[in-house]
Amino acid sequence: MSYTDPLLAMSDALYGLLATDSTLVSLAPGGVFFDVPQNPTFPLVYLRVQHDSDRSGFSAKPGRRSRPGVQLRVHVFQSDYGTVRQAQQAMARVVDVLFSNALAVTGYDVFCDGQPLPDITELPFEDEQLNGIKVKELVLTARYLLEEAA
Repeated sequence: MSYTDPLLAMSDALYGLLATDSTLVSLAPGGVFFDVPQNPTFPLVYLRVQHDSDRSGFSAKPGRRSRPGVQLRVHVFQSDYGTVRQAQQAMARVVDVLFSNALAVTGYDVFCDGQPLPDITELPFEDEQLNGIKVKELVLTARYLLEEAA
């Protein structure tokens, strides 16, 4: 078995799940991205996946049943010309999709049947700037625990 980077595998799984959800696409016509485009349409969903912690213990190494913790950070941006309600609707759909679908992460088993751990935090930020455009921003943080497949 070859080693698969957990952040890459998790990013692919999350993007595949969120970018193909027709309801989310209609609520966030700006799209789902890992890199915000130069001239975005709003609302849009921006994803960040980062290493949270390693819960493998002392002996596991990458390629040998490692157990990385992964943090997902979802940002929904709405331009100043829209309402924050539009961003809230898009974020609510993101939460619904994450909790009602199992994640298939290549090379890893996802604990809790692919659902994020229940420490979801949602924070609103007003009057931010994105590519020189005044925006409203909602941020959601969720954690996942992966285990390298046998």
